[in-house]
Amino acid sequence: MSFLAHSTYASTPEELLVMLSWLKKIVNLSSQTNDLKGVLSVQNFLAVYFKNLGFKAKLIENPEADSAPLLSLRFDRGQKEDISFVLHSDTVNSVKEVGGFHYDPSRDLAFGCGIADMKGGIVVLMNALKQFLNRRVPLKYNLNIIVSPNEEKGSIGFHNYFMKMGIQSRYVFCFEPSLECGGIIGSRNGNRWYNLKTYAESFHTGRTAKGTMNSTHAFMHTFNELYHSINEFDDLKFNVSSLKTCGDHYNKSSASLTAKIDVRFIKNSSLEFFDDLLHKSLRKNSENRFETSIVDDCPSMSAKTRDLLLEQVYLRDLKKQEGKAYKVLHSEGCSDINYFQSFNNICLDGLGAVGWGMHEADERIRASRLLTRSNSLEKALVYLCR
Repeated sequence: MSFLAHSTYASTPEELLVMLSWLKKIVNLSSQTNDLKGVLSVQNFLAVYFKNLGFKAKLIENPEADSAPLLSLRFDRGQKEDISFVLHSDTVNSVKEVGGFHYDPSRDLAFGCGIADMKGGIVVLMNALKQFLNRRVPLKYNLNIIVSPNEEKGSIGFHNYFMKMGIQSRYVFCFEPSLECGGIIGSRNGNRWYNLKTYAESFHTGRTAKGTMNSTHAFMHTFNELYHSINEFDDLKFNVSSLKTCGDHYNKSSASLTAKIDVRFIKNSSLEFFDDLLHKSLRKNSENRFETSIVDDCPSMSAKTRDLLLEQVYLRDLKKQEGKAYKVLHSEGCSDINYFQSFNNICLDGLGAVGWGMHEADERIRASRLLTRSNSLEKALVYLCR
């Protein structure tokens, strides 16, 4: 029996069932970032779908990292400016680890690997563009779809391409899941990831003088200074995500320590303060015996440029369908759209599925919201081409 003909789904609207059939297909195509064949299979599925809507597709190889190729699709109408839609096809987990697609109509929930982040969002865009282009509305913008193959690892290798596409785009829409309250995202934190290593002489801890500094002590002093010094910055925080020493003894100090530090910020001045303080503290506490490298350096996405009428069109239609008022809010996380923001374009994120449990075994979405979010996006696109 086909998915659409299943008797259990008799109360589900036909258009939503079609969307769920697409979702089942791409969720069950396991596409963990390192599974290059799996990611490519999702890219190929999307290339075929959007080519049937009139887009031209090309795959772009990664110039820096080992990943599947990026999928770039374009609907060119000779206009001066673009609307760009940002997706990613990779997931944190594999289908084998957390399970494939499952739909429970009695609870209006769908489950599966990467279903919220962001395969549900992919389906929202698939349906919205299909309905929008079927209207044959005269286009005031060219349309781009950019599908990253390695967003869950920072989309390393494609940042310059994102910035280039952002400059030529008047609007950029990204399909990460909405905030858990259902709100969409108008600004995001940036992040910087540091690899840090401190060095010191290894010594017998019972025989050395009190107060002798080792590599672990040097890091602890630095951490303490950072922790207390950033309290005055509302937009700045950091986490030590990993901490390792080269030894594992009680009576012998370690000669080196490595740490991974994740910094989140809104203002560049706050990040500059953190970076300066980190290096000053390390120079003092480790006597210049340290190394730092930046693994990822994602800019923040500010709300400096907004189209309030566009937001009203989208949110009013959403309220009409879902019976609830939502807002455009800030997210402390990062996404690919951060790289797309330029000095004069308008960026909105969280236009994908309404879901919970991202990257977890019980990742799930509110199934009916796929259709309502898609409908509101279509209305917004019609508004932009009025």
